[in-house]
Amino acid sequence: MVASAGSDGSVIQVTATRNYTKGNFWAKGSVAGVCLDTVSSGEILTVQLHGVFKNVGKTANNVNVSQGDKLYVSDGSSTVNKTSASRVAAGYALNSSGTGAGTVDVLLALGAG
Repeated sequence: MVASAGSDGSVIQVTATRNYTKGNFWAKGSVAGVCLDTVSSGEILTVQLHGVFKNVGKTANNVNVSQGDKLYVSDGSSTVNKTSASRVAAGYALNSSGTGAGTVDVLLALGAG
């Protein structure tokens, strides 16, 4: 069998293993992206793996995010974090955001890990 071209890989579809909300993160193994749908477990979920996402929430644990910082996410979460513990690398901060709750623009980058 010969392999054939599929999509460019920037958007994938997967079977949801839990409920997901549009705009939250999907993370499995070392791959992370943003959910483009709100779905229930067992339904097909469309996930964006590349691109810029604006005004993404960051965790309120007084993390100061600087432009260029590597950002991590948890599956199903709506926020980014600078610590990798139990999280998947998702991309990089495109702007700075002071300590405390707030938002940051995120460049999703497959393989950021």
